[in-house]
Amino acid sequence: MRRYSWLDYPINRLQKMRDWLQSDRPIASSPPVIAVFIDAENISAIHIDTILTQIQQLGRPLFIRAYADWRGQKESLWYEAECRHPLQCVQQNRYVKGKSTADMALMIDVMDVLHQNSQVNSFCLVSSDSDFTPLVLRLRASGYRVYGVGQAHTVEAYQHACDHFILIHDKKHTKASQQISTNTQPLVTSTAQNMMSKAEVCLAKKESQSKTDLTMIPLTHGIIYP
Repeated sequence: MRRYSWLDYPINRLQKMRDWLQSDRPIASSPPVIAVFIDAENISAIHIDTILTQIQQLGRPLFIRAYADWRGQKESLWYEAECRHPLQCVQQNRYVKGKSTADMALMIDVMDVLHQNSQVNSFCLVSSDSDFTPLVLRLRASGYRVYGVGQAHTVEAYQHACDHFILIHDKKHTKASQQISTNTQPLVTSTAQNMMSKAEVCLAKKESQSKTDLTMIPLTHGIIYP
């Protein structure tokens, strides 16, 4: 049985293959694989739809984990979000009243994924807590791309530490500010109208008084006393 080698291959095809390999052809880049970690005790569940929509535009989320003590009063919102999205709610108990441990559990899992999961090449931290800044710097030092998601009051040092930071706005505050701005205008106009009406009434009274005075003066002078 004859064995074929590269010597038997046509020279013109080899030259074309060499030219094609050396040419500046566009290389198809695959979307980044993102590991999403959410500090659910720092971000409200009403923003989860907007957040995940923004993350999907950045890359492909490999998994999405939310950390909190789900025995709180607002746990139903996150359970509804878990039914709508591929979201995994991780329970983290509070050992001391008023002290959250969800952020520490989140950091531990991030470091586990950093050293054990070879598919992930990007991280996304959803929190407005600036305590995650050293974690972001550590991930970037390891060659990973880090996306951050937080509210407008997030510290600038945490925002600048991320490769890309997404700001989310509270819908309640924006609606309230819109209502206040719309409601203040009629109040100003109404008060101005009231002031104008009062001024007009005062002017009318003065004019009436002045007219009565002017009409009474000739009559008094026209009276002849005996």
